[in-house]
Amino acid sequence: MAETTALTVDFQDQAYLASAAIRLERSNKQAEEFNVGYFRVHGREGHTLNSTSGSISIEDTNLRRFVSEFVYFNGERTASLGYPGALTVTIKPYGKFFTSSVGTAGGSGSGFKQSNNPGITYNAAKNALQAEQALYGVCLVEYKTPYDLYRATFGGKCPSVESTDPPADISIGSADDDKAYEGLDPMVIYAWKDGIVAASLAMDPPACKYEDQAYDYNAKSQMGAGDPRLTLEVDSEYPIRYIENGSNVLEAGCKIRLYPADSSAILTSSSGKLLSDKEEISVAVTEIVRFNNTSSVRLRYQPDNQQIAVSSIGSRFIDQWGSTFSPGLKTWGDTCKSVQWNSKHSYSNPITRDVDRDEIVATTGIASAINCYGAVEVSYTVKFSRRSFEFDFDSETGTFVPVAILAKAGTQSTSLNLNGPSSRGYG
Repeated sequence: MAETTALTVDFQDQAYLASAAIRLERSNKQAEEFNVGYFRVHGREGHTLNSTSGSISIEDTNLRRFVSEFVYFNGERTASLGYPGALTVTIKPYGKFFTSSVGTAGGSGSGFKQSNNPGITYNAAKNALQAEQALYGVCLVEYKTPYDLYRATFGGKCPSVESTDPPADISIGSADDDKAYEGLDPMVIYAWKDGIVAASLAMDPPACKYEDQAYDYNAKSQMGAGDPRLTLEVDSEYPIRYIENGSNVLEAGCKIRLYPADSSAILTSSSGKLLSDKEEISVAVTEIVRFNNTSSVRLRYQPDNQQIAVSSIGSRFIDQWGSTFSPGLKTWGDTCKSVQWNSKHSYSNPITRDVDRDEIVATTGIASAINCYGAVEVSYTVKFSRRSFEFDFDSETGTFVPVAILAKAGTQSTSLNLNGPSSRGYG
């Protein structure tokens, strides 16, 4: 266990202006009502705010939010704080630290060299933690961040009567399936300055009074790109929890999903134990993908086949010049043209290419990719492998040891950071 120390740095409000980043985030400061939600704007300085539907307005200004977050070093010397303009920063190294020299996988933590003095400080200019060398490890960071509070009013309307009918077209499912979505319009809020979009926020509306018709947009977030692309996540059916072992020894674990299932990835962990109970599972996925001033978005996972269905959710699309339009939406198996737009009606350097396996491309009527804002629903099938993981328990501190799980296949790699359940008051 690395020695725990704390560093506190005090700044005036100039630190707010020194951090150029802007962040939009949903707020729970006020209770949401019918068609109204709230969001915070951190680090706004001359940015213009707009939304793809509904309307937004200022609610309160010059507020402060206390932040307590885990900041992870993933083989780098710096690790950014989650919010800009940090004031009164306290750093607490948490658990063990390892250098980034990773050898061949052969067991939990193989190839890692422990660092007992990571030398971590706060860099105000970068709004980030900085270490003396590249590390794997975790810090608990506490600070205050300034923000303005905004009100978002959603368009659309909820159905007046709950529908209990099965789908009109039985070929799309049975009466056991979800009903077609009816309700308020989701929106994408974006902040732009000097013609550049600096941040965006996808907001789902408050649920209609019929809970079974509420759509969980937050559960359908996007992830990064790459081909092939590895994805690690905790299995929703076996989340992080205590393990009953019939003894007084405290144990906790979960199951880990690796996408795609047929990858040759090798898994290793900085602590704990990955079990050898691997199994492969195929599931249907439905997610909302959002275009945030891009012509292309990545699906959360790579589809297992080309049976990809794209459908409208009522969101209007706005092109890069601010005009409403109806895009063509290309998927795996289609082709599109990547172009350089000179103006709204002129482009150059067209290059025809195949749409990637996990990609949705928005195009004009002549199949030219175009940056835009909007959202659609996508349904497809994925296959993943699943393995069990068990946390190490530090009896000295009475806590489960945080872990970085690493997956690597060829030139592709990814990691997943996990914290065990709290052991306070257990038993």
